[in-house]
Amino acid sequence: MEEQFTHPLEKKLIRLNLKIQQIFLYRVIQKTVLTIFPFALIGSFSRTIQLVFLGKNGLFSNWTDFLSDNLFYQIDDIFSAISTMTLGWISVIAAFSAAKYTAKHFKRDDQLAGITASISLLIVAYTYSRKTPMSFHSAVLGIRGLLFAILLGIFIGYLFKWTSKKATAPNSLAMS
Repeated sequence: MEEQFTHPLEKKLIRLNLKIQQIFLYRVIQKTVLTIFPFALIGSFSRTIQLVFLGKNGLFSNWTDFLSDNLFYQIDDIFSAISTMTLGWISVIAAFSAAKYTAKHFKRDDQLAGITASISLLIVAYTYSRKTPMSFHSAVLGIRGLLFAILLGIFIGYLFKWTSKKATAPNSLAMS
């Protein structure tokens, strides 16, 4: 490190960065973001294709005239479903991951913590409606609810730390 960075400010920033990377919450958030990245990437690509190629005002809107309307709407529905399933539910994946990594750090049941966080987020996002039986508030489940989902997942992981016993390894269970 001494040879690469000669300026004192660079050295201080590197030391600060190394200290931040050792903080537990930073590592949980980093692992959670790495987990949701492929979903965000696929959803973003799908949404981009939908807007650029299939949109009526898109860049290639004149090139889609040769497709029949039925085929055009089916292709549009496929890309819409992909972006909805990835970007629309990314907060649920983030809550699951944050709770899982937090509980795993404290040697608690990580899968149960993740499922509990996911269900908790869905309960928070649920909106009662007589017209649609299953409706959720999109601001909580989408990209906009990502910070809330991560914080909820970390909180659920800590709840598991405080309220549950340490998880036993699957190999150490006695067969009876």
